[in-house]
Amino acid sequence: MLSDGTIKGLFASIDAMDAIKFASFLTEDGTFVYGTMMSVTGRSAVEEAVAGFFGTLSSLSHRDVRSWDGGDGETVFVGGEVTYVLPNEKMVEIPFMNKFIVRDGKISLYQVYTDPTTLIQAMHG
Repeated sequence: MLSDGTIKGLFASIDAMDAIKFASFLTEDGTFVYGTMMSVTGRSAVEEAVAGFFGTLSSLSHRDVRSWDGGDGETVFVGGEVTYVLPNEKMVEIPFMNKFIVRDGKISLYQVYTDPTTLIQAMHG
């Protein structure tokens, strides 16, 4: 399982847009899935893809982050709200729910359940 401190550190790395630190929370063969926008496997590939995504933003921040134990010894759910600020100064707020599969204290599957439609529209509109 993941401790509250680990989860806080993970989201701090995201809010700091630190792709290297973010990727360090994943197993070497970990998979990161972000809605319908991205599915990447392998820590270095995840780091590269996430750095590219961060590069499209001015900032982002998470709030009301809560976690739940999935009850099977390896699944953790984390939900909350995220605010994206784009270079064009548009701000997009959306809810998210993440599912983590944890192996040896690292995340082997990081799946973000969200509807990125408003974010995509703000990026292209």
